[in-house]
Amino acid sequence: MKKYMLILFSYGGLKKINHHLKKKLQQDDKLLVRALMLAEVPKLFEHLISDVGFLGEQVVSDVEDSVVDIYQENARDYLDELKEMASDRNFDLNKKLIEEQYLDKVK
Repeated sequence: MKKYMLILFSYGGLKKINHHLKKKLQQDDKLLVRALMLAEVPKLFEHLISDVGFLGEQVVSDVEDSVVDIYQENARDYLDELKEMASDRNFDLNKKLIEEQYLDKVK
């Protein structure tokens, strides 16, 4: 039995992570997953949002909210995928979704 830990803060490239997990995880292994949820637009996406002066404050705010909503939905969907994978492959999964203000709960 091996133990693995996965800390997620970005939800891009999840197919590659899944591919790697499927190769590594065996029956009775343990996977500890901590998915961090950011309350604001992730730094990785800031360059996608144009200047407030060009689009207007409300449009920028709406775009930021939409990006955060999609980002958080992707995190929840991915944790559901991991749960399904754990059931199919018979490994132990310990997962937590941690919001930014509770980062001290990562352990």
